[in-house]
Amino acid sequence: MNTHSYIEENVAFTGMVVAEIDRSKRILALCVEPKSREEIFTIIGLTNQTKNFQSTIIPLIEQGYLTMTIPDKPRSKRQKYQTTLAGKSLIGATGE
Repeated sequence: MNTHSYIEENVAFTGMVVAEIDRSKRILALCVEPKSREEIFTIIGLTNQTKNFQSTIIPLIEQGYLTMTIPDKPRSKRQKYQTTLAGKSLIGATGE
């Protein structure tokens, strides 16, 4: 691999990572007030599909930045997601 193509690949990868971080921070900002899965995806422009849920919402829950409002019923149709204190700290929200 020549240096030019290596740099291009790294720039493309870095752009994808930055876009993912921006999307995550946007979700956390949206969920300072609880939002349903459908509301989140509509606002950020993704379809309400399992693959999008698994690649955006689940990692934020696993990292402790997002929490379920009904944790004992993760598949409830009334389930909403809310930013945790750690998530608010990450995005600089005071929670006031």
